[in-house]
Amino acid sequence: MEISQKIKIDADSFESVSKMLTSPSEEDVATALMALEQMDFKKGQLFYAILYRDSLDKVKLWENNAPNLLKNIKAIGMDEICSYRSMWNKLKDTCSPDEKKVFAKRFGIDAVAILADWGFKDMIKDFKITVTYNDGK
Repeated sequence: MEISQKIKIDADSFESVSKMLTSPSEEDVATALMALEQMDFKKGQLFYAILYRDSLDKVKLWENNAPNLLKNIKAIGMDEICSYRSMWNKLKDTCSPDEKKVFAKRFGIDAVAILADWGFKDMIKDFKITVTYNDGK
């Protein structure tokens, strides 16, 4: 009897899937979602939450191609818009170091955009703003 293990998402596969999910091609999105549906949800929940957040405009494709994954993501209990705050508060204690790195990078991009919206756009060009995870060390 052969025991098959589910594939786990990691930082490299996250980036590849992310590109596919944000593609204008519905076929690329569907392919990525079908692959994600087969992966081990318990390993990489923060990755899945970020991917879902990044493709909220494609919820119908999620419903059609990854219904179990979508159900699992919604069961995490994040807010409706899957805000970074909600994601972090729900998953920070169970995510891997790689998930924390990817999260910090994504959050950093949005944090810079927020600063620009707050009127600091002219100043931001003079600075490099980087968000990293503080692991307490």
